Amino acid sequence: MKGALTNFKAKGTVYQSAGTLIINDYKYLQERLPSYLSIVISRLEKVLDDTPQGLTTLQLYEINEKIEFNKIKVYKEVIENYGNYGAIVDKIYETLDNEKPNSKSRFLKSINNKYIRQVSDLVAQNPNQDKHSLICKYADIIITNIIDSLSIDYKRSSNFEQIMEEDLQACLVIIVCKAFIDCKILENPNKG
Repeated sequence: MKGALTNFKAKGTVYQSAGTLIINDYKYLQERLPSYLSIVISRLEKVLDDTPQGLTTLQLYEINEKIEFNKIKVYKEVIENYGNYGAIVDKIYETLDNEKPNSKSRFLKSINNKYIRQVSDLVAQNPNQDKHSLICKYADIIITNIIDSLSIDYKRSSNFEQIMEEDLQACLVIIVCKAFIDCKILENPNKG
């Protein structure tokens, strides 16, 4: 929980409805905060129809190597297709970073933290299994969960813009594919 409720421990019935936390029939408005994600999606949505640059043969090889290393099945073709948006996303990150220094790093760290939490949960639930084996087994689910989590974050942020659901999903997939390519989610086969 964010804002005024951070030190609040609830007992009894707790549920959430439309930005309101309800505890024992008392309503608490949850504070909405602005996010870098909203800015990135707003800018990316405006260029979805632009023709992305193709990837070099070396880039395609590196991406395919990482896809195979992590045993991605469901998102394999999606990553190959949306990976072409990398240069567009990089320009958006660069612009954001020029406006507010280190915002790119903070944004990518937040995505990486979502991944770390996913893996930590998997390892905690499966203590007798190898971490890399778990990542390979659940790679597509991890990607889906990160996309879903980012969707929720976007819709909860105070600075989000109303866009079509299909555009939002396309933007989220592009952002997560770029995070995969940049080794912010899943494992790097060349990491020692």
